[in-house]
Parts: sequence; C-alpha cells; structure tokens
Amino acid sequence: RAIRAIYPDILVEQAAGITNAQQVYDFIMAGSDAAGAASGIVNAADPAAMLDEMVHAVRRAADDLQKV
Repeated sequence: RAIRAIYPDILVEQAAGITNAQQVYDFIMAGSDAAGAASGIVNAADPAAMLDEMVHAVRRAADDLQKV
C-alpha cells in the first residue's frame, strides 16, 4: 500500500525467500502483484511439483481476491 501511495501504477513483486506455495498465496493476498521463487523451485525435492503448487496458489489468490 505504501508503494502504491507514491506510484499507483507500479507492479509489486516479492522475490526473496519464497520456498512454498502458501508464501506465494500470502504475498499476493497482502498486495503483491507477483511472487518470484526461482530458488524455492529449483531447490525443492520435486521442482515440477513445487512449480505446479505455486501456480495453483496464484490462481487461488486471484480467485479469493475476486471475492473481496
């Protein structure tokens, strides 16, 4: 909110320290437009599964934001 108060058209991305899908969801629900998670994916036991979980978290957040 503080960033958008200064520059309303800016896109906000949280990209540090994201290691699971719940964090992706939480950051988007908190106001981020995106969440970068390169090391969270490549360091996962199953990178493909982690990527799938994170994509689903983005969709779930988008759906939940529509309800608000």
